[in-house]
Amino acid sequence: MRAEKIRRYVYPPLALLLTLIVWEGAARIADVRFFFPTVTDTATALFSLLGTAKFWRTILLSLSRVLLGWIAGVAIGAVLVFFAKRFAFFGTWTRGLMSVLKSTPVASFILVLWFFIGSDAVPPFIAAVMSAPVVYQNLWDAEGALDPKLGEVTEVFGFSRFAKIRYYYLPAAVGFLIPAAVTSAGLAWKAGIAAEVIAYTKNSIGREIYEAKNYFQGDAVFAWTVTVIILSLILEKAILFLGRKAEKIWHLH
Repeated sequence: MRAEKIRRYVYPPLALLLTLIVWEGAARIADVRFFFPTVTDTATALFSLLGTAKFWRTILLSLSRVLLGWIAGVAIGAVLVFFAKRFAFFGTWTRGLMSVLKSTPVASFILVLWFFIGSDAVPPFIAAVMSAPVVYQNLWDAEGALDPKLGEVTEVFGFSRFAKIRYYYLPAAVGFLIPAAVTSAGLAWKAGIAAEVIAYTKNSIGREIYEAKNYFQGDAVFAWTVTVIILSLILEKAILFLGRKAEKIWHLH
């Protein structure tokens, strides 16, 4: 038990401290702060950003774009797998489509979408494109967790379609859906920020990173990058927490 507590509560901060020490040492040896700032330079830039209204507005707008796309991607992936399980040809087509989406470079999607829908709409679209295949594949695999005997029980007792989904499909799918939601959220966030950088989206974290790079403000680039990492961790933890909470409230164990 003690060893487990050490691994859980002591090792992570020590690992972070070691990373910061290596970063600080490498930056001081390289001595090119406009390109590779030190930890202290980055921290100073970050705290400077924290005191501005623009920083918080930019974060809010970037988060709203990516979350909108992520929600759409989760919904699209779930709907597609629902029909794919019922229509064989549609299932073959959607599996091929998901394979294409997973294999195509994100930058290619961003550039193509940029031409057709404009820079502001690209991040949510990219977030949806990154999310849908993950959710689709996980829910497709969830069929293996269904208990055929329990399915027969729902038929014998004449469960309605809603009751069958609620008491038969959801408990089996939730173990696949929650990890899919967490993983897809992380992918959507990183891809959405990349889309903001390439598409030069107004009032976005990606645009701030791009402009900081153009003016050789390495500390600002790193400060915004640290912000992206922290928000990614918070987003994934929040979705995991809400998923587990919903699982307990609805008794989907």
